[in-house]
Amino acid sequence: MKLTAIAAALSLVGLVAYWQWSGRRRTGWMVLAGLVLVPSAYFAWRQHTLELRLSEVVEQVSGRTGANANCQGFMREFRLDNNLGEVAFDGKGGTSTTAQVRGGVCSHLRSFIGGGAADPSEDQTIAVHVLTHEAIHVSGITSEAETECVALQRSKEAAIMLGAAPETARAMGQWYWNEVFPRMPGTYRAKECFEDGDLDLSPGDGIWPRRNLWSPAWKVD
Repeated sequence: MKLTAIAAALSLVGLVAYWQWSGRRRTGWMVLAGLVLVPSAYFAWRQHTLELRLSEVVEQVSGRTGANANCQGFMREFRLDNNLGEVAFDGKGGTSTTAQVRGGVCSHLRSFIGGGAADPSEDQTIAVHVLTHEAIHVSGITSEAETECVALQRSKEAAIMLGAAPETARAMGQWYWNEVFPRMPGTYRAKECFEDGDLDLSPGDGIWPRRNLWSPAWKVD
């Protein structure tokens, strides 16, 4: 996205320079080029800055240096599946460092951040969970059931990184556990995913989905 923005800006500068130096003052064409290239550069840069913000979350949650997020473009909508995100597997137990997130999910994440991460909608809450889910895949976990269980316990960390207050982040995770997780396909619901179960990341603490043990600076009691 950054390259697209740079290319658009350079194209505009090049066109203006050519018309100036050649002595061909084609005002109409200059205006038309500006109307096309300036918005293109703006939206490409806007997307790039969002991806940088989301990449920070993916890198932190996955624990993989250089991990990143990519907001998929319009062409992704032509694929006949309902996946909101995906991470490529190499077939040998390894995973890509890139979390691919559907464009609509990125739009909800942008509005979540833009709204100060306060009073999130259901779509925004799900979007934060999707980003977390894909980050867990990036960490190396390929099982959908295990990934979903770990993600629902760590989504509050992602929400806090994106600007949510600790109590808001906790409420988002609890809502997902109560309202969304029970309706997920069986392949996404591990039998061990319950308080003090084998997939509980902080068993015995009396808190579910999870006490935030990520960092003292973000600690949620």
